[in-house]
Amino acid sequence: NGDEALFTEIVNLFREGAPKKVENMRGLLVEGDWAGLELQAHSFKSEAADVGETGSKGALDLELASRNRDRERAAARIETLEIAIKKFEEALSAGDFENGGKIGGG
Repeated sequence: NGDEALFTEIVNLFREGAPKKVENMRGLLVEGDWAGLELQAHSFKSEAADVGETGSKGALDLELASRNRDRERAAARIETLEIAIKKFEEALSAGDFENGGKIGGG
């Protein structure tokens, strides 16, 4: 059905873009671009929610850490998101979308 096809397309776009976005967020942290990092974390949070990711808390925490210029917390959250994306990909590759839809804690 059309809704399933659209959802599959959204999931595939997320799968393709999420690792690049997290890599970009790591670069923004290194540069000390707090506003850019906050914006990227907010965007990632929304994209993750679009694919049914119930753990967008990780991205929210990164957004808040950016707002507060908390380098240690931001770095930890980026690492958490990187691990979570790998788990999401593994679950989807195994055909387990229900568990794949829960990344980033929460």
